[in-house]
Amino acid sequence: MRNWIGMVGLGLVLASCTNTPAPAPAAPPPPKPATAETSYDLSGQSSSCAAPVILHLADGVPQHLSLVITNDGGWCALRLLHGDRDFDAGLLPVIPHHGIVFIHKVAGFTRVDYTPNAGYAGMDHFEVKMLPGYLLVQVDVTVKGRFAPKS
Repeated sequence: MRNWIGMVGLGLVLASCTNTPAPAPAAPPPPKPATAETSYDLSGQSSSCAAPVILHLADGVPQHLSLVITNDGGWCALRLLHGDRDFDAGLLPVIPHHGIVFIHKVAGFTRVDYTPNAGYAGMDHFEVKMLPGYLLVQVDVTVKGRFAPKS
């Protein structure tokens, strides 16, 4: 009997020593979905760029757009979508005479960046054909000279 009481006592002592597991920490909230307005890279953008925010292109409907940029070494961008998704690629059937164009994907849309040549001020023009669909975008660019800081 003594052994049995000792075993029960030992069991009670051990039972009181067990640690109950701490509750699992709450899972972090899921990340907010990336939006075109908040997640694209803006480093290098001109201090003054006037362009449509996001342009949804429709099949068979050419777009004629205008960009206005101050030539301070930065770029000005068009943000394009085909329905609700980005394009696979873009072609330049008409290249600009006074700047360069860079077509790439950023944050779920296709961005067409125009950067004027250093020191240039005036008008420029280029055309982009987006794939799939061969959707044509004609772009007229007004490049303003850099404003000298006031002394």
